Amino acid sequence: PVKVTDLPSQINHHWTKSLAAGPDGRFLYVGIGSNSNITENGMAAEVDRAMIWQIDARTGAHRPFATGIRNAVALGWDERHDQLYLAQHGRDQLHQNWPELFSQKQSAHLPAEELFAVDAGDNFGWPYCYYDGAAQQKVLAPEYGGDGKSIGRCDTYEPPLAAFGAHWAPNGLLAHHDDSLPAGFSHGIFLAFHGSWNRAPLPQAGYKVMFLPISDGKAGSARVFADGFAGKQNVRSPGNADYRPVGLAAGPDGAIYVSDDARGRIWAITAGTAARQ
Repeated sequence: PVKVTDLPSQINHHWTKSLAAGPDGRFLYVGIGSNSNITENGMAAEVDRAMIWQIDARTGAHRPFATGIRNAVALGWDERHDQLYLAQHGRDQLHQNWPELFSQKQSAHLPAEELFAVDAGDNFGWPYCYYDGAAQQKVLAPEYGGDGKSIGRCDTYEPPLAAFGAHWAPNGLLAHHDDSLPAGFSHGIFLAFHGSWNRAPLPQAGYKVMFLPISDGKAGSARVFADGFAGKQNVRSPGNADYRPVGLAAGPDGAIYVSDDARGRIWAITAGTAARQ
């Protein structure tokens, strides 16, 4: 084994490091999560964090490729279109930290999880902004003077390509161009949602695989590809879910493989058949 470079080792928060290899074979792209929910540990704790590193696999040299990203576990290249995508875990604790501004129900629905097309130099606005899915707008975080409606500096940051349910936790991303699946699931992005833990007093949500068609750089309407992982009961905590989707891969047989980290299963989903374990 050859060590390419060291990565930030503090594990107070967001310890995962997601890896994508660029199509040129030289550069690696690594998602480095923030060391906090919303900079409660100070900005000094975020040095080299909350960003995508671009690493030269030959020399180990790295630089920030994109910034303002709270935590990008779902990260992947669309090699056909030479485009990097990421899905961000949005912030938590709006009601807990700011009860005078946000009810528990509002906090359960805010903020939306965001999918981004990523280009060099992009800044997606964390920690200053979060995405309100109902308003379809980035708004200013209360820690930085926001009141749940003010936009402020947030119109200067990159908007999402698409937004999904709050706290769904996108952990797997797969760009897919294959006509072996039914119409509507051939060209776009699959996302595996690990499921929420903090939507109380509402039931927890997510625990599914979604598909987002993409054409000419624009996203269509997202649709459910695989569901039922959580089981039949209303999920009140992640521990109640039967399974939790976490990873995605495409097989040469046309199957979409979905991994689960609750019971250690892998499903293969193909056209015209039920999922098989």
